[in-house]
Amino acid sequence: DGCIESCNAHERFMKITKLCDIVRQFDGINCHYASIGDPQKILHLSSMTGDEMESIIKAESSFLAKFNALQSLTSKQDFLEVTKTQCLRQVALSLSCGFVFVPDICINIAKRLMQAVALGRGSSVADGVSFCDDRDEQVKILRPLKDLSELEVENYNKFNGIESIPT
Repeated sequence: DGCIESCNAHERFMKITKLCDIVRQFDGINCHYASIGDPQKILHLSSMTGDEMESIIKAESSFLAKFNALQSLTSKQDFLEVTKTQCLRQVALSLSCGFVFVPDICINIAKRLMQAVALGRGSSVADGVSFCDDRDEQVKILRPLKDLSELEVENYNKFNGIESIPT
């Protein structure tokens, strides 16, 4: 969903190019790129061509037109969330993954809950905020059970003899 933050196609092209350059520095790392504009097309970052980048930017422009056509902030957030989830599921299916672990925090989950209530989702509210979203039998979306504070992580590392990098 990085296309929402970028101002224009050239800026987006430069960000994708920079990402490709970073990935190409490391041999043997298999990185994939999927755009929210076209989740069917999953590309390898290390071998992405200029034409593939152009097609991504075109798909993202189409997505942005749909996104910007929505009137309310709630509708925009819901559209973005549904599209992201569909994209994650599509990528997981193509990579033969049965589970996707998303880094949701309490704020995201609370926002999603209020959004679902505002949109009148009723009984399906729980699917968007529970630990496991198993509406799709092939790919399950998993969320954290608990937020971990920095102190909790530091103590875990200390008690288990794990060296951490100071922040």
